[in-house]
Amino acid sequence: MTLPPTPVNTAEGNPIQKLQPARGVGGDLPCWDFDSLARNNHLARAGELRRKHAETGATSVQLAQQFVSWLLYAFSPAGTRITDPVSLAARRLMENISAGAGGDFDLLAQLSPFELKALFDQDLAGELWQADESTVKEIYTLNFHNLEAPRKRELYRHLFGNQRSTP
Repeated sequence: MTLPPTPVNTAEGNPIQKLQPARGVGGDLPCWDFDSLARNNHLARAGELRRKHAETGATSVQLAQQFVSWLLYAFSPAGTRITDPVSLAARRLMENISAGAGGDFDLLAQLSPFELKALFDQDLAGELWQADESTVKEIYTLNFHNLEAPRKRELYRHLFGNQRSTP
């Protein structure tokens, strides 16, 4: 999806049509986008997290990956007692702005949204096992394959918005 051209004034005063970068939503992005995640999750503390994160000099992609890591943790078997995954992610990032949940969750969060969405889509379609095995698939399987379908779709919405996934 490409946004409409935005006029830009040149030194001569003539407007030039400049295309804005293509921006998709959720799994269509080439890398995680914190603003999209904040919208998907109605994150009240997004501005505060962005400001605090900016002080570290890290990129917004890293902030987004850390947020994704905490969401993944909250929906995994390790987070079975967590009732509000978004609040957990925000609280943990406020405590330590430069750390995700660690281990497997950080590894999965480092995948592009497209790659992680593909794993979810394959799993929800019952096709995860038909493709070649990889360490990433093993990590995904260990943490999310046995997650109940409604809970898996809830996580999917947190990560990728209201996009339709394979049933």
